[in-house]
Amino acid sequence: IIAFDPEAYDLGKPNNWLLERADTWDVPSIDLMPVFANHENPESLYFGEERHWSPARQRIAARVVRQFLQERGILREAIVGSAEVDH
Repeated sequence: IIAFDPEAYDLGKPNNWLLERADTWDVPSIDLMPVFANHENPESLYFGEERHWSPARQRIAARVVRQFLQERGILREAIVGSAEVDH
């Protein structure tokens, strides 16, 4: 049995590394980890033991990414209005 001690590992390290590279290369990027970590019930964002994203987590990610793309003018409002993701 291999024991994993989450206190001994920085779970944000891979994301931080990627975000730093994206910033260096001037690539727009978004970190969803804080969004999920600050959720009122983070465990509800997983489906099953394999830690797959639940439908709720997928909806949150879709909203955050949509906002990110809209703020940068990459996604127009007319397109967003035709694809409802909040259900």
